[in-house]
Amino acid sequence: MKTIIDLANGNATLLRKMLGDVPPADLCKQPNGIVNHAAWQTGHITFVRSLMIGMLGGTPTVPESWAPLFAPGTEPTSDASKYPAKAELLSAYERTHETLMSALAAAPDSLLDGSHPVEPLKWLFPTMRTLVTGVVTTHDCMHLGQFSVWRRQMGLPRVI
Repeated sequence: MKTIIDLANGNATLLRKMLGDVPPADLCKQPNGIVNHAAWQTGHITFVRSLMIGMLGGTPTVPESWAPLFAPGTEPTSDASKYPAKAELLSAYERTHETLMSALAAAPDSLLDGSHPVEPLKWLFPTMRTLVTGVVTTHDCMHLGQFSVWRRQMGLPRVI
């Protein structure tokens, strides 16, 4: 899992850079029809990582009130009043990232090589190990790519 943790830490660095220079007032803007804005991308990645913590036996790091905003299948809105502030999003992300990396480092092979409860994803990620790896690599990268396009449409510079 060390390599997976290293990759996840790299994705965390990218997310921090993607969000770092975004003015708080711009977090929920949806330029040129881009739906997944910065607040939603950050909250969604954090929410899904928090779900992984729960599946690994830990305590989820975000409140249940985040589910209607950030759970898979939710639709972002440009109404900034519905979302946590930038500082809260970043704080939750950092807490969740660190908690998940610790949980992954400590997880026994018997748990990682066992099944998980996300039936629709079992065809792609059959074990807990492959699911959590997919979340911190494939899922993160998909959303970081969307975040990158959003940044360009907002007139912000490239991160990578």
